[in-house]
Amino acid sequence: MCGATGCDANGACVYPAVQCGGASCAAGMETLAVSCAGGSCPSATVRPCAPYGCGATACKTTCATSADCASCDDCDSGRCVAADLQTDPANCGSCGAVCPPGAVCAAGACDCAIGGSDYADGGLAPGNACRYCNVEAGATGWTNAVDGTACGGGWTCQGGECAGRQTTGLCLMTLASGRSNPVGIAVDGSSVYWTEDVSSGEIMKAAFSGGTPTTLASGQGNPGSLVVRGDYVYWANNDGTMMKTASTGGGALTTLASGQSSPWSIASDPSSVYWTNHGGGTVMSVPLSGGALTTLATGQSSPNFIAADGTAVYWTEGVAAGTVMKVMLGGSMTPTTLASSQSWAYAITTDGQAVYWTNSGTGWPWNDGSVVMVPVGGGQATTLASNQHAPYGIAVDGSGIYWVNSGDGTVMTKPLAGGALTTLASGQSGACDLALAATSLYWAGGTAGTIMKLAPGQACDGGCVDLQDDPRNCGSCGRSCASGLCQGGSCCPGTDMNGRCLVTLASGEDHPVGIAVDDSSVYWTEDVPSGEVMETALSGGTPTTLASAQGNPGACKSQGGYLYWVDNGGTVMKAAVVAGGALTTLASGQDEPWTLALGDASVYWLDHGSGTVMSVSLGGGVPTTLASGQASPNFIATDGRALYWNDNVPSGSIMKLTLDGGTTATPLASAQNWPFALTTDGTSVYWTSSGTGAPWNDGSVLKVPIGGGAITTIASNQHFPFGIAVDASHVYWANNGDGTVMSATLDGGSLTTLATGQNGPYVVVVDGTSVYWTNNGGGTIMKLTPK
Repeated sequence: MCGATGCDANGACVYPAVQCGGASCAAGMETLAVSCAGGSCPSATVRPCAPYGCGATACKTTCATSADCASCDDCDSGRCVAADLQTDPANCGSCGAVCPPGAVCAAGACDCAIGGSDYADGGLAPGNACRYCNVEAGATGWTNAVDGTACGGGWTCQGGECAGRQTTGLCLMTLASGRSNPVGIAVDGSSVYWTEDVSSGEIMKAAFSGGTPTTLASGQGNPGSLVVRGDYVYWANNDGTMMKTASTGGGALTTLASGQSSPWSIASDPSSVYWTNHGGGTVMSVPLSGGALTTLATGQSSPNFIAADGTAVYWTEGVAAGTVMKVMLGGSMTPTTLASSQSWAYAITTDGQAVYWTNSGTGWPWNDGSVVMVPVGGGQATTLASNQHAPYGIAVDGSGIYWVNSGDGTVMTKPLAGGALTTLASGQSGACDLALAATSLYWAGGTAGTIMKLAPGQACDGGCVDLQDDPRNCGSCGRSCASGLCQGGSCCPGTDMNGRCLVTLASGEDHPVGIAVDDSSVYWTEDVPSGEVMETALSGGTPTTLASAQGNPGACKSQGGYLYWVDNGGTVMKAAVVAGGALTTLASGQDEPWTLALGDASVYWLDHGSGTVMSVSLGGGVPTTLASGQASPNFIATDGRALYWNDNVPSGSIMKLTLDGGTTATPLASAQNWPFALTTDGTSVYWTSSGTGAPWNDGSVLKVPIGGGAITTIASNQHFPFGIAVDASHVYWANNGDGTVMSATLDGGSLTTLATGQNGPYVVVVDGTSVYWTNNGGGTIMKLTPK
């Protein structure tokens, strides 16, 4: 027998199918099943699956992914088609050439995919020669060049940034060049200012990011030292005058003093300007707004530089055995000596704890200069640095002392807590005066004719920039701000208002009125028709509804995680400042509660209809009537010691009630023209006066001391001034009539238009950096940064 399982009708052997072979598929080749034929097993049929791959026992005929296809083929809508070797990361340039994870295939080569763009392997990051595409190291991010790699201009790579000749992470920038002997320098929150010491000298200004300088004043007689205070620039002219002009440019030029004897240096505090008369041996002062001059000291030996801290004035005497002097303000005006036998004492500064100065040294080549300090109350003088080369300008912050050596062109620093000296910059020919703002240093190049800046940054597009404020490289190289304004490394998402960023935090709101802020959010009320209380982040975003269906909610205040508001329908309300937080009625049945103020334990409000002043505990309880018989009370404020409010009538009053148990309200001001919004800083009460009537263009902003006294007009001819706010240096208000938001120094010395074109600006609040307001007519919540 032949091993068959049986015979057919003709006597031939019968083989089982399994002995002939079943269907199979492997390595892209399909083998068909073989059946017994004529008593023997025929040869198996084998065929390729391409462009498909193998299934379990046969070629696939459709695909879900490219894994279902043969090598070098891709799945496209269920069909396997030939791969594009130019773009396929699984077959990049040749079949089976797989790109690393995250890489893309472009023109047959594996590229990095970073920030939505493709970069060739080995290609540099835009504007940064210290980062490059390394596909194998990580195709979705930049790889740092090895520290020390040259990145152009003599700079080297450090930690992926072009650092180079200066301390790692710092960049040296030229803000202005070709100037005429710049000497004095000063800064404010956004700009650098300097004087040009020539007979027809100029007072100049430039943005922190550079650009074309602005001329604030020209034709000055050898201007030297200068300071910026509020919205004004003050400087000393060696021809004998002390001058002042608006820091915004285009303002009136004011002579604060004339006939002085070679005024040399200038300083200021919140109330006055101080200077040394180098030739006359006197130290002088005048109020910031002008007025009578005061002689603080006489008989001084060549007084040089001067500093002030609000309680005292300090100066150096630039002679071979010089002294450092002090005079207390408001006292006997008797100068005292803080240090003596100083070798040509020169520039001086103070941080309120100690006085710091530079000593030029004994003489040519001026390489034995020093930097010295002494406590403001006197004591042992300490030498912080010696063997310096004609040290000149000096500045101090909470961590270190900084100075320029005009003799060898270096910029130096040393920690206040002690430690090694560090050279921040070298090769600064003619460096003289120095100023400090946040993390940046600025100095005047003197004979080099430059204004310089040293700041954290990196090299972009062949130059070194400060990524914190450069609108062409904001936060990173090449990130350009369409608004033209970069703040803190972020582009202004709104409108550039002369260096301030105006942002709409919310729009399409229903008649927003009251507004409040805390550390994270802005809150507002919508009086009609929705009656909602809303919240959004300080940076804006989708608003959250804290409460709805309120009866004409008005003024609101935030404190301790809660928002409080008055509802013109007759209630005083409280809600947690988180979505879905509990809503509490603190008082009901009130007669048109209009505005409110918050104390440590109580809520205070005005019942506009009944003419009463009310209070209730922050946690609720029985309301208390604090005052009655008031004529249409409107806005209320507190400083914790007293309540202040206004009577909104044609001849209105500003009222005060002490919180120490007093029951009688007394007027601080009377015969006021429709007094409206009101606030306090604990020293004075500030309010807006609407004016005599339509078109309401004779309104004013006023203040009076909290103890009573003379009324000061901060601003006049305002167009229906409404909401008002105050901080340590300025008062802010909204002109509902002409759509402007304004500010002024507390003494009314400088009026600034912060924003225009607003639709019904209503209530204003401020925090440490910004001004916020509601546009009642436009339905928007606005923010302006910086103040």
